[in-house]
Amino acid sequence: MGGIVSTSLDNLVPLPTMTTSPSDNHGNEMMARAAVPMETIPFTVPNTERIQPSGPGEQVKPITTAYNYQQHFLGQLQPELYKYTDEDDETEKHLPPSPSGRIWFSVVFDASVQTLTVSILKVKHLPPRDKNNASRDTFVRVYLLPDERMSQQSKVRRKTLNPRFNETFVFQVSETEVRERMLRLSVYDMDRRRVRHSLGHVILPLTEVDLAKDELMWRDLEDAAHASTVGELNVSLSYLPSMDRLKVVILRAKNFRRLEFDDTAVYVKVQLMHGRKPVKTKKTSPQQGHCEQVYNESFSFTVTAKQLEQTSVQVTIVATGNGRLSSDEEYGRFVLGPFMFARGEELLHWQEMLAEPRKVITRWHSLTTS
Repeated sequence: MGGIVSTSLDNLVPLPTMTTSPSDNHGNEMMARAAVPMETIPFTVPNTERIQPSGPGEQVKPITTAYNYQQHFLGQLQPELYKYTDEDDETEKHLPPSPSGRIWFSVVFDASVQTLTVSILKVKHLPPRDKNNASRDTFVRVYLLPDERMSQQSKVRRKTLNPRFNETFVFQVSETEVRERMLRLSVYDMDRRRVRHSLGHVILPLTEVDLAKDELMWRDLEDAAHASTVGELNVSLSYLPSMDRLKVVILRAKNFRRLEFDDTAVYVKVQLMHGRKPVKTKKTSPQQGHCEQVYNESFSFTVTAKQLEQTSVQVTIVATGNGRLSSDEEYGRFVLGPFMFARGEELLHWQEMLAEPRKVITRWHSLTTS
């Protein structure tokens, strides 16, 4: 217990007698005051401030500080009460199965500070990497379209097919502009070589959402996979902003189905599209129709940064010949471009080119007949 500590005046030690002049009176008074021991001044020692134990066997109690008080107070909180849990969402049990995966998120706009806040809660039911049900290393990239450079990325959640993120992303956007935007949530898997593979995406026009309510919602991922039905083509893309130059290089092709005619030649047609309209077409030199082709031909197009949002590149394999095949016949195609024109690996390739200008980005793409 704290108490009052005092000392009797009898215990004072008299000061030595000194001869002083009148000019030293002030100094004498100061010395006299200094002779009074501090022990005569009563003070209280709080229990929590006592450092030394008062008796044998007593434990030393810690000093009370603002930090200790704060820790004690915060220790009463239970953060798990403020987190969303699967058990709390009874409606999830009644949702239909999702073959490509499903994402939970919320969107809210704060007009006072002109910010759009996107919260990514979790993704579930992702397909495994292989027949052995191998897990994935998953992350989500959030785009505020149509400007695909306006994007943010979550952390990678490793070795799971049901990743939980609990991450929030904030975009600065005006109240008049936010209604013209579209939210795109793209889910990717990163393999051991750190190559990203698109698993699916969700595109949500913000006009369809009540942005004043911070409500949790879910959407099924649109399948981004393309079947390699007729072959694959290796292409590189690069963009040089200072010269408004888009460069497309056709490298090589593989896994072609064997063409029907021995005298058939194959070339690649590269079309620059503005909207749905082709504005420029270029072709590689034709090569004899085989399963493997090597081209190594490059094509450059003039495209301004503003035009990129409405621009795409359509790549088509065309078979031609002088025998029974007297006219050109389309063999397979794919489109590289922004979200309005491309999906899956083709969209990812385009986005990587925009994210890293002046760098050559090379990828394989599957050719389809549709």
